[in-house]
Amino acid sequence: MTYESCRFFVPSSLPASQTASKRVARARKTALKSTPLTYADIFEKLNYFVSTKQLNEHTAANRATALRAFMRANHVTEADVVGSEMRTGFPECAERLINTLRDGGTAQRNITNTRSALTPVRQMVQEDDTARALDSEKPTPFMQQLKTLLSGHSVSRVARMSKVPYDMVLGWLRGKVPRASSSRYVYRVENYFGMTRGELWKLSGVAHPSRLQPQIGIARPIEYREQLGALTRHQYWFVPDAASPLRQQWHDFMVYKTALVPDLERSSKGRWRFSPLPMGRKSSRTWYQYLGDQEVSSAAAVWAKLAGYYGWLMLPAEKGGAAIPGDQLHTLAWLVLPEFLVPYLEWRKARSGGKHSTFAPEFVGWVMSLVREVEGYFPQSPWLQGTLPEKYQQGTWIEQCAKQMKYCRRLTQSLRGQVHVRRDPFEPLLEILELPEPMEALVDMIARMRANRPISSPKREAIWSRDLVLIKLLASNPLRERNLAHLTWRPDNTGNLYQRSDGTWHIRWKSTAFKNSVGAAGDMDYDAEIHSSVYADLERYLHQHRPKILHSPSDLVILSMAKTKASEELPHVPWNDLSKRVTELTRRYLWKTGGIGTHSFRHLIGSSILKAAPGEIQTVARVLNDRPATVEKHYARFSSSDGNKRMGEVLGKSFRRM
Repeated sequence: MTYESCRFFVPSSLPASQTASKRVARARKTALKSTPLTYADIFEKLNYFVSTKQLNEHTAANRATALRAFMRANHVTEADVVGSEMRTGFPECAERLINTLRDGGTAQRNITNTRSALTPVRQMVQEDDTARALDSEKPTPFMQQLKTLLSGHSVSRVARMSKVPYDMVLGWLRGKVPRASSSRYVYRVENYFGMTRGELWKLSGVAHPSRLQPQIGIARPIEYREQLGALTRHQYWFVPDAASPLRQQWHDFMVYKTALVPDLERSSKGRWRFSPLPMGRKSSRTWYQYLGDQEVSSAAAVWAKLAGYYGWLMLPAEKGGAAIPGDQLHTLAWLVLPEFLVPYLEWRKARSGGKHSTFAPEFVGWVMSLVREVEGYFPQSPWLQGTLPEKYQQGTWIEQCAKQMKYCRRLTQSLRGQVHVRRDPFEPLLEILELPEPMEALVDMIARMRANRPISSPKREAIWSRDLVLIKLLASNPLRERNLAHLTWRPDNTGNLYQRSDGTWHIRWKSTAFKNSVGAAGDMDYDAEIHSSVYADLERYLHQHRPKILHSPSDLVILSMAKTKASEELPHVPWNDLSKRVTELTRRYLWKTGGIGTHSFRHLIGSSILKAAPGEIQTVARVLNDRPATVEKHYARFSSSDGNKRMGEVLGKSFRRM
């Protein structure tokens, strides 16, 4: 026999025990069926949950009943494969079920219960979709939606701004399923993109999401808004009834203020004009700003001063008021009495935190315009004295007017140096204006709006398209609210919005249609090109989505939702809540602002231009349709900052030696 020497033990290296072995993914214990999911499978799964005591028998029966009603309304059977009606088309199909139940006389409470019972059934479908995608190594619904949201965005930037770990976002993009404990981070991504709460999380396929709901992107508190919100809870306006003599006196006063040539003397700058762009409809609550059927926009602001003052006169003494009986206040003549002015202004000062606001000199100035010699309305209306209680009729009417005029002049001098400007229109934008390029925040907002496009409801998609066009128009042509609300378009290009033969879109307005028509806007008519980045969304809205919102003939571009009264559709009118809608959208999509209105877009665009190109005052004036002096006055903070920056560049050598 022949032997060979061999080693029966081969020692390994010392660090071999510390070497990480290659991990192999553990196979799933039970493989999913290769056949598609059917409604019969859902019923079978519900029975399985009951048999294993994972679900209450009564709850399972309710879900099965709701599912059968859903199947009948959408014409599917148990043998059918679960399709889009339980996925992207679920909102529309659920609405069809609700309409069917409502037409059949089902009580609203039962309809609500049916809708609630369908939610976990749809969750079962989403969980099944996720599991099948993982088994077949295909993108999950959560992964697909996340990729759609992040397209065109920097992943690191989104992670940083939404305060989600960067590695976690990368893991989701590579197919990792979020854990239940990570739900708060998914909510942050939803919040960043302005999505409905839980919309992205539902696609994750995780059955028990975390209840943690952190807030991100919170705007800094604005003192003026918080104070205004607290003050407006206390309503003290004086509201005269339809038979009040005060309403007739106000009507006569409006006739005097709007007449081309009034019967009484009037200053050259004292005329009110009828609004060329009226908003909303005349109603019993807005009678004070209409003369006949014509709106007088200045009347609303002046009546607010009068109604607040008269409301204070009627307040009881324990609340700081003058305790004048309400039945004695139905006359304009109370404005001629000096003894109530200072107590009223001091009362408002106490409510405002111990400082006089700009309201004080404005209110006193308005009273002075009424009692002014020769051109004042009161000295020319001596009959008003007889409408006051006898104890307040002291001397002749002319003497009372002169006394009030003298008192107001002294009061105006005393107020100098005590007025505190409470509202800074730039304050809601401070977080954005501190960015190197403020316009980028608006670009991010539009990207988030575009990613949150609803695809299951035609009407919701039409509203989404309208809102997107509204924000992009404000970014390109920052017009005032009334001009946007009255913007018209006609296929023959005769509206304010029109398309030229070269394919470019423009907006045109006569100078008389602007608020400052007697100032900067009166220099020339407005005819400005819309930026080309708006064209595609604008044309899609006009030709595809706008007809779905249109319920009566109208040439208005920005349409509000249809409103009915007594089963009768009201015609479209300029949207008087347009700025509120902009505030809702910016609160949801614009980073750290808390919501801004249409006028703030003028500040944002003007500031962005000056920050990108210091000294371009003339450009900002043309974009805002205003005068350079006005722009320089309101944007002085940017001019001074840019001046210091330029000084540092010019005198850099000297500063370095310092």
